[in-house]
Amino acid sequence: MSLCPSATINFTPPAVWLGCTKQHHPVDEEKTVMGRFLRLATLLLLCSAVAATGEPVWGQNKNGVRTGSYRYSFSYTPIYQFETDLDNGGSFDVSRHYVRFDVTRSFGRSLRMGLGLSYDFEKWNFRDLPTVAGATPWSSLHRPGVSLPVFYTFADSWILGITPTVEFSGESGAQIDESLIYGGIVSLAHPFSRDLFLGIGFGVFDQLEDTSFFPFVIIEWTISEQFRVTNPLRAGPAGPAGLELVYAPVDNWELGVGGAYRTYRFRLDDQSAVPDGVGENEFLVAFLRLQRKIGARLTLDLTGGALFGGELSIDNVDGDEIGSDDYDPSPFLALTFAGEF
Repeated sequence: MSLCPSATINFTPPAVWLGCTKQHHPVDEEKTVMGRFLRLATLLLLCSAVAATGEPVWGQNKNGVRTGSYRYSFSYTPIYQFETDLDNGGSFDVSRHYVRFDVTRSFGRSLRMGLGLSYDFEKWNFRDLPTVAGATPWSSLHRPGVSLPVFYTFADSWILGITPTVEFSGESGAQIDESLIYGGIVSLAHPFSRDLFLGIGFGVFDQLEDTSFFPFVIIEWTISEQFRVTNPLRAGPAGPAGLELVYAPVDNWELGVGGAYRTYRFRLDDQSAVPDGVGENEFLVAFLRLQRKIGARLTLDLTGGALFGGELSIDNVDGDEIGSDDYDPSPFLALTFAGEF
């Protein structure tokens, strides 16, 4: 499908990305994408005794997992990003759902390996776009992923981490083989004391006609019985891990404040106004988090905050940017239910 003649790509509003009604059937395609991912995930779970982590990317083990033992973790996070204005006109809101399931196993005192499964779904709703009534740049985005982290301890507790990752990132109807993001994380960290764990790392990912490289700092610093500084988010294709200051005034409750930089790319389908193009969302996030521990193994987190410096952009199939638009500071609210066993 070609661009409609009236669509000029100087990116005044997002509406110029499109122009004609899509002819595919999103529900059927969503089932196809999910079905293939679930079959792959099941095969990997059955064939692997290794593990991916619900812990931070560097894989420090604070729970004393025994040799040969398994550790499982999971989380589900619905997020709502409230309606936000675009600089060039129009607005949007986003509903997101993030699911994680990880299993880890230790092999002796020096080696831990894992398998991690993730699935992100985003539903975008664009409104009042100035040029094409009823048209939207994209609607439903899917990001199922698989990671295979390996952590090796050597030379007086130095921990080397290597985490290869592959992820589908695309709109409903995008071709799977054209929507794969792959790469990995390498990290090196060391417990300098009982209260301070430090390290550095970097990630390299091939992200749909673009290669990204980012460094990040690893930190787990217990300042006192009530305060600590940590990395709140796992590093991966979306960016580095962020920083968070956590305050735990009483048992079973904690309050965290932090921030991170995020960017991710996704393939558009071949029926869009930019066939097989690539969309990108880039922003800084600041958040306030309240956690309640439920027993020894479950947690419930309520998180609120905002996205700042947000930008939406689109590339053509060759990876050349053809337009971008900034959006206003955007509040969000999230709830996370997580556990380990």
